[in-house]
Amino acid sequence: KLGPYGAIAMSDTSLTYGGAWGYADPITAYKRSIAECNKASGGDDCVVKVSLKDNCGALAISVAHNASFLVQGRDQVTATSTAMAQCQASGAGDCTIHENICSSSF
Repeated sequence: KLGPYGAIAMSDTSLTYGGAWGYADPITAYKRSIAECNKASGGDDCVVKVSLKDNCGALAISVAHNASFLVQGRDQVTATSTAMAQCQASGAGDCTIHENICSSSF
């Protein structure tokens, strides 16, 4: 059985990210997302940007603008479309969704 906690960590310098979901406690989810992010970036400056509990999180990134948009919401579709809309509203033309996860105990 999966737990209700998840997290998305990110490095502001490299725009690298890591996600974790389905954990029984928030600390383990935090640590896993940071570990995944640091592994991907090869650095150690990743921090948790979104903490999830029985909800969803989405990460949109514009490489051209060096910007990230993290949104959490009750469902995946809303979180994803909101993150994309925020990114596009910044004037970026290269917005893409990089992480789209839900953490739920049911």
